[in-house]
Order: sequence, then structure tokens, then C-alpha cells
Amino acid sequence: MNIPGNAVVWQGIAGALAALLAVVSVMAALKATREQNAQAEDIKGWLTGGDSYPYLEPLAFPEGMKYLVKHAGNTYPLYDVQVRLQDLDRGPRLRDGSVLPTKFFPAGTLTSNSDKFPVDSDDLTRLNPPPDSKEVRRFRIELPARNGLVLQDVTLTAVKGRWHTNSRPIRKNFAGRGWVDLEPANFREAQEQEPRRVTLGRGEE
Repeated sequence: MNIPGNAVVWQGIAGALAALLAVVSVMAALKATREQNAQAEDIKGWLTGGDSYPYLEPLAFPEGMKYLVKHAGNTYPLYDVQVRLQDLDRGPRLRDGSVLPTKFFPAGTLTSNSDKFPVDSDDLTRLNPPPDSKEVRRFRIELPARNGLVLQDVTLTAVKGRWHTNSRPIRKNFAGRGWVDLEPANFREAQEQEPRRVTLGRGEE
């Protein structure tokens, strides 16, 4: 049986429209899935901390220096933050050589607007050393939070009556990636700062 030419044309158009609708439906489904995944990740970020992380940064003042607990990340707060201090020079050490933390400080919840908590420790809040001192002190800081663990190495070196700091590396263990070095924005060591007036036990004045 012969099919009129117009019918063939309309059949072709109908087939093309059906294919187009199928493609549009698939794209809409993919977009909805991506939006749902993004929403789920956003909710998870608000509940756990997302890609935010804690770290310590030194603050220089005329009489000495202190370390502050700070928040890195633009969106999500950090929960259940702690500071655990390992003394790499004095231990105590286990038989395998690892150092046990001996001092613990709760920091709680950190946001981009409520960080800068001073660490209440004589090890990390120090008056200036004597001008002739060559003292060097080394610590490893554990910074556990709800979204994982950050490790930060800190070295304090007495140089001409001031403390010079080396506060890196700062590392976090990511699933599938291992330990990754972190670089907080605008980070400055104590010797890179103009000393600011502070009150011991508090942040900046």
C-alpha cells in the first residue's frame, strides 16, 4: 500500500519530536539529579562542616606572641573543634616513637565571624625570650572537628628577643586522597606581622 507523501512527512516530524522530547526528558532528569545531589551535599556541609577546616595562626604583640584557633572556609561552620597539643621535644612518646598529646583545649563551634579563639596554653602563648636566647620548641597540633582531623606542625625559635614561628605544614586526611597540604588565605607568621596590642588571654584589641 502506498502512503501519501504528506503522511510520510508528518510521521518523520512526529518521530523527530518524540526523540527530542526523550532527550529533553533525560536532560531534565539529569539536572534534577544534580540539583538533588548538590542540595544533599549542602545539607551535609551545614551538618558536618563541609570543606571548612580549623587551623592555628600566630598573633604577634609587643610583649610576645600567641596562637589563635581560626576557621578556613567561606560557607560552613565547624563543630566540636578541639586543640590537642603534642610536645615533640619532651614527649611523652610511645615505643613506636609517636608522641601522645598532653594538653587539650575545647574550641567548640567556629564560623568565619567567630574564630580567633586564643589557645589557653603557656606553650602557645609566650612572652618574648631573652635577647641572647636560642631556644627552639617544637609541637604538633591535632585539630579534630566533626568533619575530620587536621594536623599542624608548629616550631617556635627565639631570634634576637622575639619569637619566630614556622606553622606549617597544615594537613588534612581526605578519603581517597590521603594527606593534603592546606594553605589558609592571608596566613602570616609572627615575624611577618607588625606587633599589635592585645590583652593576654584574649584576641586582638
